[in-house]
Amino acid sequence: MTPSETLKLQALKLKQLNTRGTSAPGALLDEVIRQNPEIKTQLRNICALISPELFDKVENLANVLDLSKREFVEMALIEFVQQSENVLAEIDPFSAE
Repeated sequence: MTPSETLKLQALKLKQLNTRGTSAPGALLDEVIRQNPEIKTQLRNICALISPELFDKVENLANVLDLSKREFVEMALIEFVQQSENVLAEIDPFSAE
């Protein structure tokens, strides 16, 4: 790793610690869900059929990034929702103008 990459890595680790309080919050949530099935009643499941190629990419990237598939999909959905809300606010498709 270059010094710049090392600096970025350390800064991102610090940011994660300060914003989430733990190094693996998703893994912790996954374990809590496994040990306490009643928690599932407070969560919702989004299920969609996707191509095998996309599934393989998600699975491989999640493994490389040390994320569960749940964490990976949740982050992707959060980002897409934010982008969608921004675009809808900008375009205002429901206005009469």
